[in-house]
Amino acid sequence: MSQRIEIVCPSCGFKGYAPPEKIPARSVKLNCNQCKNEFQFDGKAAHELMKAMEPPPEPTVASAVAKPSVTEAESLIPDSPTSGTTVPSQERMSAFWALMNEGWQIFKDRFLRLLGLWVMLLIPIAFVGVFSAVLIPGFQDSVIVVALFILIVATILTIVFGWGLSATMVLIVDGDLSFAEAVKKGWELVWSYLWFYSVYGFIVFGCTMLFGIPGIIAAIVFVPAPYLLVVEGERGMGALHKSAAYVDGFGLSVFWKMICLFLVGILVGLVAMIPILGIFIQLVWTMFCFIFYYVIYQDLQRIKGSVVAGNSAKVYLWMALGGYALMILVGIFSGFG
Repeated sequence: MSQRIEIVCPSCGFKGYAPPEKIPARSVKLNCNQCKNEFQFDGKAAHELMKAMEPPPEPTVASAVAKPSVTEAESLIPDSPTSGTTVPSQERMSAFWALMNEGWQIFKDRFLRLLGLWVMLLIPIAFVGVFSAVLIPGFQDSVIVVALFILIVATILTIVFGWGLSATMVLIVDGDLSFAEAVKKGWELVWSYLWFYSVYGFIVFGCTMLFGIPGIIAAIVFVPAPYLLVVEGERGMGALHKSAAYVDGFGLSVFWKMICLFLVGILVGLVAMIPILGIFIQLVWTMFCFIFYYVIYQDLQRIKGSVVAGNSAKVYLWMALGGYALMILVGIFSGFG
């Protein structure tokens, strides 16, 4: 493997690797794709260190090779690399229990703030549920009023759910945020998250209609997708395309880790059968699962650096459309039967 310059973000510690020809031999401003921090990097010192570490040349006749010129500063991990991905800093994903431990550290650090977000999410839902149960029986004879009421309630609950979910993602990514900052930033992203999950749900459900397996594959391929909105600013299909690029080559590894998480979830579910306490246990486990998905994304990012979002997610979109078409055909033929 050719030599590469290691660059470490002073803010979050994220490591990136770049070819020497991509880094000018002078002080340059770099941008971290992990935390978006801008910092100065001493390219001259990095080149001198790399040159000092080079082995002495072998006594062979060297042919003249034109060296590529360097005319521009690159980010820590280039935002638009010209070829698939950067050279991996490790060859395979971390073990399941190593990722669980990493997720546990994040969980411990953010638990109270995450719990506050989920309480914020559940209280309005509970209030609307009680209010609906009291109000709807009085309008049973008016179908239009009931339908309009249900539409308004569904809209409110969807927005509240999207707000809580986006704030959760923001806080998982940035542990330095306070509860209030996470709520504020979550609101700024709520519409983007609602659009993303609409596209995500449409594709995964449609793929599931094709006898199940394509839906499972789509769910595995799109595991990192929700965090691409917060970390890399990707939205809608862009997040799904880039998620597929991250998982490419590691699909089986991600699949087995999700199977292991599912098996642990079964054990947690058995414990969660305890009355009253079980609800809290299930809530905590759900929060941890969101963190585990983020840890998987981080691990893939450590391996691949920055990736180019291709169009591979379109395959799943077409499969989803095929699944919906199959569902319609089955419904039509069932009607004739």
